[in-house]
Amino acid sequence: MNCISNSFFEKNRQLFSARFPELALFLGLSTAAEAEKKLQAVPEIYKIEKTAAGSPTLIVNSIAVHSRYNPVRDAERALAGSELFNNSGCLFAGGGLGYLPEQFSLHFPDSP
Repeated sequence: MNCISNSFFEKNRQLFSARFPELALFLGLSTAAEAEKKLQAVPEIYKIEKTAAGSPTLIVNSIAVHSRYNPVRDAERALAGSELFNNSGCLFAGGGLGYLPEQFSLHFPDSP
């Protein structure tokens, strides 16, 4: 996988492992060495690139999953522009890099 840097991946791995240790163990992400093997197995069609705003964005087969300019702002706009999102909860499937679920959790902290 072509990444901005493996340090970004490693930081996320550490955060994930601290919050969900059993799941990290199950997924083979509990150590940096295990996670590196997983990272190397990701097909070349997936790339992570830096956006104009400095955030990472996911590229699959040369198509951006998130904005190439400011994915955080775009997630905020999507959240604000839809009546589907409310405090009663929301299920996210295939969240990409998680910009929309993250914004949802910030806007609706008491949501299940």
